[in-house]
Amino acid sequence: MKTSFKILPYWHLFWGKSDSVEVLPLPEIIETENYHLKPIHTPGHSKDHTVFWEAEQGWLFSGDIYLGDRVKYFRADERIDDEIQSLKIVRELDFDSVFCGHHPKEKNGKRGIIRKLDFLENLYGKVEELHKQGLGIRQIMRKMKIRESYFTMLICFGNISARNMVKSIVDSLNEESGSSPSVKQ
Repeated sequence: MKTSFKILPYWHLFWGKSDSVEVLPLPEIIETENYHLKPIHTPGHSKDHTVFWEAEQGWLFSGDIYLGDRVKYFRADERIDDEIQSLKIVRELDFDSVFCGHHPKEKNGKRGIIRKLDFLENLYGKVEELHKQGLGIRQIMRKMKIRESYFTMLICFGNISARNMVKSIVDSLNEESGSSPSVKQ
């Protein structure tokens, strides 16, 4: 991040130019006068996604691992198998409050994390069942009544879509079975 790097056009549109920045590796614990935050690597939404847990306060600073109990879209680079694994790790932590930029929950935040994990695992199972029947991504979406937001796709140049969510599952299933990445639409 020390040198400039390319970002997607819609990122530039929403957040502006990416500046170079010098970063250091995260310490085991980030300590302040009153708090002790433990960084926990939680890939899925992105390869480098990290949450910060304050055990004594029962707080989880969740970043984008929690946008809500259910999600409708994935970015093209999101990996559902990694996200499910990360949510399982987070589920084992002791916390009540979830602080994120999208849908913070001061109380019962852990329940939201568990509901999202359940949602993703159920979605994964349903897509897996249809994929085993030989259905392609479009057929799976039709069968499951997963609707695409063409407006979202348009403003994000296709990087965010419902199709990406289903494709992430199909790609994960193909990797498990040793097949090539999804090609069947």
